[in-house]
Amino acid sequence: MMSLNWKRNSDGQLCGACLIAAIVALVCMVKVGVHRAYTPARTILPFTDRYGDAIVVEVAGETDRRGIYFLPDGNVTIDDLCTATGLSLRGRVVTDVLHRRLEEGDRVVLGETEPWCTMGTMDSCTMLALGLPIDINSAGREDLTLIPGIGMKTAEAIIALREERGGLSKKEDLKMIRGLGKKRYDGIEGHIVIGKNK
Repeated sequence: MMSLNWKRNSDGQLCGACLIAAIVALVCMVKVGVHRAYTPARTILPFTDRYGDAIVVEVAGETDRRGIYFLPDGNVTIDDLCTATGLSLRGRVVTDVLHRRLEEGDRVVLGETEPWCTMGTMDSCTMLALGLPIDINSAGREDLTLIPGIGMKTAEAIIALREERGGLSKKEDLKMIRGLGKKRYDGIEGHIVIGKNK
């Protein structure tokens, strides 16, 4: 007949239960950490399924409405954005600012005190991550190196060329850079823009 060793079995069960509890706690902590670190982009309707029919705008600053917004392409103003997100700037911001048309890559920074609303451009990392082109006339060396196919040497050549010419007037001006062949240019072209508008 087999003898039962209750002490050994209960110690093993206790260790197994503790291990399972530790794993569950770790998984829960990771889920909570990821949930807090990741804020999904908010979509303002009407929004079509294609990016081509929408512009991407960032809201930042002292608001719980921070995030990336996909807006219908067209005549969307800061006032429209504020209305859609439940924010109110009326009476605090001059009408000209409220009626400013939003463009692809705009960054609207909202504050609890003056200035209530300031405008800027999304940083280059965010723009490239969203598939938006960056302006090669205003991008710094580090921003240019984020573009696939542009290294430090090419970034410095782009900056030298635009300083020499007082700014680039068209994307094709990059072909003047020595060592930038058609294949590299074709790879870069979709990631760049001259000025804010494509």
